[in-house]
Amino acid sequence: MTAASERVNIAARTTAEKMLEMFGGETLTVVLRPVEPEGDAGELGEATNVAVSLDIADVYAHATASGWELLMKADAVEDAMEKIGVLGAAELFAQCVQLRIAGRVLLPQRVVEVPAGGAAYLYRLTAKESA
Repeated sequence: MTAASERVNIAARTTAEKMLEMFGGETLTVVLRPVEPEGDAGELGEATNVAVSLDIADVYAHATASGWELLMKADAVEDAMEKIGVLGAAELFAQCVQLRIAGRVLLPQRVVEVPAGGAAYLYRLTAKESA
């Protein structure tokens, strides 16, 4: 990434962060597929699958004709990806069994990286209400 591209990305990330803090403000809880515990506990039957959930702050959510659209800061999504050791937002949300936001339970459909200066500054997630 060139210095100019990096400046564009930093400006876009800062703008998105401030916009979502002002107009978003919702916390999105991403509930991931349960995983088997590591080590002897899983083998001895002492613990069953452990559910993992991550919170992403300052999410802007609005209803669309086909469901919901959620806008999330790139930094927040990338922090969540790092916590569970995945390399992309698509992989993160593919492991998701449920999204919770503003009293609603949603199912993720598609996540799109919104780039500026050659890197994501925002992620757009489409979701539908859980039956």
